[in-house]
Amino acid sequence: MLQGYANHIPEHVRVARFIAGEPRLAWAFPILSSFSGSDVVLVGGSARDAALGREPRELHVVASGLPKETLRKALARQGKLTPHEHGFHFEPAGHTGGIDISLPRTDIYHPRAKQLLTKSHPAGSHSHDSAWRDFTVNGLRYSLRDGQLVDPWNGLQHLENGHLVAIGEASRRFEHRPLHALRTIRLASNLGFTPAADSWDATLEHLPNLHRTHHTDSGHVYAVPRAHIGQELMRLLDLNASQGLALMNKADQSGHVFGSLLNNSSAKALGFAEKALKRSRLGLSLLTIAYPHESEGATRLSDFARRYHIETGSPEWQHAAAALRASELLKQDPTKTPRALSAKLLKGTPGELAIASARGWAEATGDHQQLARLHAWDRQRTKLASMNEPLLRGRDLIAQGFRPGPHLRQLMHDLLDAQLDGRVITTADARAFVRSH
Repeated sequence: MLQGYANHIPEHVRVARFIAGEPRLAWAFPILSSFSGSDVVLVGGSARDAALGREPRELHVVASGLPKETLRKALARQGKLTPHEHGFHFEPAGHTGGIDISLPRTDIYHPRAKQLLTKSHPAGSHSHDSAWRDFTVNGLRYSLRDGQLVDPWNGLQHLENGHLVAIGEASRRFEHRPLHALRTIRLASNLGFTPAADSWDATLEHLPNLHRTHHTDSGHVYAVPRAHIGQELMRLLDLNASQGLALMNKADQSGHVFGSLLNNSSAKALGFAEKALKRSRLGLSLLTIAYPHESEGATRLSDFARRYHIETGSPEWQHAAAALRASELLKQDPTKTPRALSAKLLKGTPGELAIASARGWAEATGDHQQLARLHAWDRQRTKLASMNEPLLRGRDLIAQGFRPGPHLRQLMHDLLDAQLDGRVITTADARAFVRSH
């Protein structure tokens, strides 16, 4: 229920108070003063959550009335910009967390491709941008220029009633935007709302289309990028995860859409991982293990973190590192993995969290082979933790006349193995070992 109906604070006042107290939006007001025809509008889930009296989990605004390059120059002086297709991801200097800034968007049907294409333009209409959105509760928008909360789709009434209603004809919209089917599940679980009958029917009908492909000059590609599915799953698992998984099971009637991510033990996996990791961002861990990324490059921590705008060194960064290591631990054989790679996977807090996360998944899914593998990894971690620092490092060997390269790297691996096995105990032993090799 809308908190505003309980305490009689108008929704537009609540949104205005949020904007006034949000320093990450301070950049907008000088732009509004300098460009008379411009506007910056709080949209989507940000406007929805602010109207509910909740702290928005993400910040999304639409900027109109000035060229994209002019907007880029104005923002570049105030923080870090990462361009995307329809605007920028902006991280204001001196503040934690970023903002998604887009130009007004609309859908255009492409008859040859037989699909909707999203187009954006600085002179675009905010009413068209609202119509482009998925659900009425996300169609709310608040203008920073005139202080007006606009509700073109009766979204406030649906917020009050706890209903999730698609904008327009649900089946037609979901046909062209299959990701809306997954968003129905995610928003229903995140908000605790009930999908309208036509929205739920459209979800059941079009959920399998998440895996639809179409032909391009470069071959067949997914109609819905895997990264977009990954983002939705991470958001779903991050809040009311058990309810989200239950809705996913209910909607995935064939059992073929989400594959191994969904099974009768998924809720148990979440509970186990939550207890073991004591972190709120479980979605990062479970998503990385259970759902494959579109490209091999996404397995690198830097790419993964950049995709989800995870700040370097933050708890989420550490959690992402643990998740990626857990994924590797479930694929690697501990008896055949080089000790140096083992040390890299197992060292520090991320290594401890990685084993806990991977064990939670294996325990919940009843994979005894993986459990045995993880017990072996845990023994290696204990052994590594009890070991002092390496007796010799690469720079020591280079000082002795060894040349950098693959041979030196292999020699370091062999020396670490010997130290872990107890064949090399002192620095003198280490020097003798390398001389004999």
